[in-house]
Amino acid sequence: MSWRTGQRPELPRELFWKGFSDPFTGMQFEAPVVRASAISPLSRDPDLRSTYRSANPQHYNVIVAPSGLACEEALLGRSARLLLRDPASLPVFLGELAAQQRAALSEGGDLYQHFNRERSLECVHEAWELALLCSPQLRLARHEQAGLALRASWSLRELIERGRQEEALQRRYAQLRAIALARYRESYEHEDLSGLKLGYPGCGYLIGELHRERGEYEEAFRWLARVAQDRATPHELTRLARTRLELSQEQRRSSAPPEVPAMDSDGHAPPGGVGAAPSHGPSPAGAARPATVSMGQSAPRPVELVLTPTAQDREGAVSLGGSGDALETDAGLLSLETAQRPFTVSFHIPPPLSSETVRLAPGQLEWLDAWARMRGLDSSAVLRAFISALQLRGYAPGALSETDLELVLAKCLPGPRD
Repeated sequence: MSWRTGQRPELPRELFWKGFSDPFTGMQFEAPVVRASAISPLSRDPDLRSTYRSANPQHYNVIVAPSGLACEEALLGRSARLLLRDPASLPVFLGELAAQQRAALSEGGDLYQHFNRERSLECVHEAWELALLCSPQLRLARHEQAGLALRASWSLRELIERGRQEEALQRRYAQLRAIALARYRESYEHEDLSGLKLGYPGCGYLIGELHRERGEYEEAFRWLARVAQDRATPHELTRLARTRLELSQEQRRSSAPPEVPAMDSDGHAPPGGVGAAPSHGPSPAGAARPATVSMGQSAPRPVELVLTPTAQDREGAVSLGGSGDALETDAGLLSLETAQRPFTVSFHIPPPLSSETVRLAPGQLEWLDAWARMRGLDSSAVLRAFISALQLRGYAPGALSETDLELVLAKCLPGPRD
């Protein structure tokens, strides 16, 4: 049951009791939150954790309802129908959860009364762990799951920074970071982040930083470089990405050990890397979803461009391959009688971009050549700049319409010449 007004524990001045509705039972209850006037940010860590001069709002961001259901405060603004995954299974889950948690609570007692008071650092982390336990019962997007795991790791880092150095805590910290990394990558690939405060740049930055601290410097370099060179990235995040990019380069050169052990979400060392960098953002309307662009793990090598021309593209393809000393065409394939046969153009681009295979759809090569000629530009230079832009942003060109192609080119090449 919830606190009665006369029984509520006294709170420090920076906290106050705020009213909520239990999403499962509909019961009205109160929980402590930090006053907006008491929030005074002091600094921000590279993983975007803010530190505060006094009250930390993250300490009370997890709200624990009388039913035992715990979630972040922002989620309580949703209706139960949109928030709860399977209300019919909740009574059994919450009953088992309460029985398990009573034995594990640092101070014992009822779940609601344990968390709805001034919280110690241990209690703060217990609240985040409780929210993680409850999260499968809620309809959470992947980026919300990632943020939950990341913020839970922040609470654990506070304990570690205050002297708690147990191996179990260190291992749990690495596991939470692994969960956050996996969910952020899934979110970047499968969700539309364009309308969120974090956005694609913020998500990409966190992916790069989480890879860097695991000692996966090649992956970190690619993600951070993409964020740093994306014009849509906010200035402050661009500056931060460049700083971490330089750090990852230095750590890679010196073969620095990882700051956080690499492990999977089950707490085990992964057999291999997390995977290749995903495509950037949702597919254009009406287009098939872009295939993931696989970026090589080795030093920069020639880029392989697989072209599938139409019969009308053939001469344009030869002119693209024949101009510019940085382009090398596969003459054997170009001499084939069948104009529809795919052929390969390979060329070098400056570091840090790595080896990649890119496929253009039929007709795109001719369009690129015409676009360049209309502007008095060298077709080879246009092709190289275009593929460089694709690599930086993770697009799959075969899924781009002519309008999309023009938008990409407009960002990386000059406009029409007089």
